[in-house]
Amino acid sequence: MKWLFITVAGLAAYAACKYSRMSEEEKQDLGKNLKEKGKNLKEKGKKLYDEYVPDNLKNMVAGLIPALPAH
Repeated sequence: MKWLFITVAGLAAYAACKYSRMSEEEKQDLGKNLKEKGKNLKEKGKKLYDEYVPDNLKNMVAGLIPALPAH
């Protein structure tokens, strides 16, 4: 288990070093790409949910989780 912690810490240090050496333009591009990928992943998840989750289960979940305001 110790090797896992060391590996994760090493990867985090490497990522922090790479990020600190990026130009402002590269940092903005990175943020933009992450937002796009997150949006695409959310859309794919919604599509899978709509296609494959039975309606009775959707209704049951909708009754348990209060409606959140749309953004």
